[in-house]
Amino acid sequence: MRFNALLVACTYCSLLIAAAAAVDPIVCSTSAKAGKPLPTLPKAYSIRLEVNEITNNRTVEIHAHVDDRIEKVAVKVTSELSSTFSIFDFNISQLIITESVKDDDINNCNVEKITGDDVLAIFRHLFKLSKLNPANIPKKYNDNLKYIGSYNVHGEIVEGWEVCDTINKETNKATLYYSADGWITASGVKHVPVRLHLISQTTQNNKLINNEYLIEFSDYNPTPPDYKIFEIPKETYCKGSAYKKDLPKIRTAFSCGLERIDLGAQYPVRINQYEYYDFQKKLFRLDYFENIKGNPGYLGGQLTQIHDYNTDTAYIISKNNIKCEMKSIEEISDLYREIDDAKNRLKNSQEMLQLDKFKYIYEGQRTVRGILCDVWIAHRDDYPLPKSSLSVWEWYFASDDAVLDIGEREETNFPVRLEIKHDESNTYAVLNIYNYDEDFQLYSTFDIDKCFGVNNRLDYSFEIIGSYDSIVNEDEETLKYEIRFSLSEIGKMSPLRISNIQIDEGENTVVASFSLLDVPPGNKGNETDLHTAAAKLVNEISNNELVITRTDNSKLKTKLNSFKKVISLTADTTSGYSPGSMAGIGIGMLLVGSLIGYVVGKFIVKRKKEAAFKGMRFENLEK
Repeated sequence: MRFNALLVACTYCSLLIAAAAAVDPIVCSTSAKAGKPLPTLPKAYSIRLEVNEITNNRTVEIHAHVDDRIEKVAVKVTSELSSTFSIFDFNISQLIITESVKDDDINNCNVEKITGDDVLAIFRHLFKLSKLNPANIPKKYNDNLKYIGSYNVHGEIVEGWEVCDTINKETNKATLYYSADGWITASGVKHVPVRLHLISQTTQNNKLINNEYLIEFSDYNPTPPDYKIFEIPKETYCKGSAYKKDLPKIRTAFSCGLERIDLGAQYPVRINQYEYYDFQKKLFRLDYFENIKGNPGYLGGQLTQIHDYNTDTAYIISKNNIKCEMKSIEEISDLYREIDDAKNRLKNSQEMLQLDKFKYIYEGQRTVRGILCDVWIAHRDDYPLPKSSLSVWEWYFASDDAVLDIGEREETNFPVRLEIKHDESNTYAVLNIYNYDEDFQLYSTFDIDKCFGVNNRLDYSFEIIGSYDSIVNEDEETLKYEIRFSLSEIGKMSPLRISNIQIDEGENTVVASFSLLDVPPGNKGNETDLHTAAAKLVNEISNNELVITRTDNSKLKTKLNSFKKVISLTADTTSGYSPGSMAGIGIGMLLVGSLIGYVVGKFIVKRKKEAAFKGMRFENLEK
């Protein structure tokens, strides 16, 4: 419904004292004289209006919320055909009109500039004044304001005021009634708006047109409206809005818990998992519970998948029986897509969150899970399939004022929720993100040591110059992380092959030992076998001084000639890995299953498929 200038202007004129222009003496026959002043409305309030268009035999309902402190007004207009919600933001002279047609869940949105020629500009001008304060009312309006005495409306004693004005060449006579002095209202508030009787006259195509409205007021609340009322409705794409804000940038490493609920399913199931990402080192980990007989509602033991995109290998570790399988990532996941014949990589964080595709526009702020969030929205036509009907994607990120105290640093602007709605497939997926942490333990998180036996590893040690206290500083985890990636850079190998790192105190040194693991079977990267990799590492370190690069870019030097092979480090490798079908939900299946695979999914940009990855078992494991 498009509510016309008359309804907008006259309703607000009567409630909030809109501006007056030249008066038509035929409609406005009252003589101007001073009288009892009009009651004063507060700076913020809410009220309902039943607008009876007597001329058209029609009723429209309006719920208005006014907050002069932030210079915003929200209005919901309901008719027999549609519902319109409008937000007047006078700080930026913007009017947002959203319209939902009945039997259609998608909101249409129009953005208009409040200009000086528009009747709303008059409202904006007076909106800055104290509501209904006669001292601030223009003199020509005071000249046409008349107190007309006491009346009875619905059995209630009221007092009336009459005013005439002309807006946009339309002459209006409004009689406004307030509860009388001494009348006790249900809310206990004095001088409550009760009724507005409006008669208007205008000329169109040289024809005189008369209209009559009877507006009944109710639910007057003189307290400030909830700030949520001024939020743009969910799933509303308002192109051209003046509300602008860039999407947050996700760091190169983070962990988070995920909860997916598909509200569009006949029997919605809540699925939880935990994920860890290190985009710089091309590593991903997924913790979840194995589903029984393919039913995600019945869960078995806990499983961990560690995906090494350096080698295209997924390590599937069962926590209950310490079983380890190795498979090609491609074999257990449909999260690949082809770009060309040569490239195979882990997507970056923006790609993983699907923030690199389509234009997200800023909606404003909304509160979910008790967190004030900035919200961005996109309309997409490629989900769940190319050239699909419209799907709506809404990302919620914590606002600047929200802080998550987890890990060693306080996280801000972290992702909170993603909602995807696609009516044609009856998809309504809610993905809640919790415990978001950019400071998780990067070394121990990606641990595949149990997947390799004693004959599939070589063990080495070396000494770092410096005192144990100054180097370790009660943080072995970070030092192990630095050792792992320094050695992997030197050996040009996957960082996961540097495993089982142990730290001990020496004589004015720190003794570090580690296991060099064999190349995983079916490796599609540039990894070399165990002994070739070991020879390359030993040769590189023997001919050059071993330097460990720290996360703060400082350097640790090793003791000369301290790099040596050791017989065996203690490693709990009671079981190896084997081929077999994957029983768990798999990476990204929170969103892959039943049409939701494009959300967290498609982590890989792959080359054309090669021969299938064949699982292998190491028979000579440590007993």
